[in-house]
Amino acid sequence: MNEGRRRGRWILAGGIVGLALSPGARRIGMGMRARATRLGRAAGDPEAPFREAPCYEHDRALADEATRSEAAR
Repeated sequence: MNEGRRRGRWILAGGIVGLALSPGARRIGMGMRARATRLGRAAGDPEAPFREAPCYEHDRALADEATRSEAAR
């Protein structure tokens, strides 16, 4: 009886290890890590990287100039 239980535990352990090493488990794990990473990130302004691009430097300079001229009045 004891030998049968021990063998059953080894079979169960082998099955769990086999599932953990399967390609499907890897995909699920990667998806869970990606989801956790997205949830852990602070949600910032999604347009900020575009506005900080060099092509908008002229627009920022004009905005700064307008702000300085209004403050001088």
